[in-house]
Amino acid sequence: MLEIPVSLERKDLRTRLVESLAKMRESGGIDHEVARLLDEWTKEKEEAVPANQPERNKAAILLNVERARLYRDAGYIEEAIENYEAALTQLENEQDRESVAGVSEIIYTEIDQLPRN
Repeated sequence: MLEIPVSLERKDLRTRLVESLAKMRESGGIDHEVARLLDEWTKEKEEAVPANQPERNKAAILLNVERARLYRDAGYIEEAIENYEAALTQLENEQDRESVAGVSEIIYTEIDQLPRN
């Protein structure tokens, strides 16, 4: 089965972002620094998506999974589900099923493990 690793690249940015998002969620406010960190993280991840197919599609799917995990870890469950669902939609549209084999099972497992309100 395929494992989707949490990127080790710039792990410090991810850790700071999760902590900042969690604090923002707890305070109920909006923090422009958190928005900047999220933009920086997203830009970095999007720039790492290769231009060639099918690697591009697979990387885009994995980016949505990583973003879902980021939101999940910060306690934003609804946003996590939205990103998991986006990844599942991308998987449904994927022509090269072999390159993404096992990803949907991982996503469904992670969704099932999310806390319920």
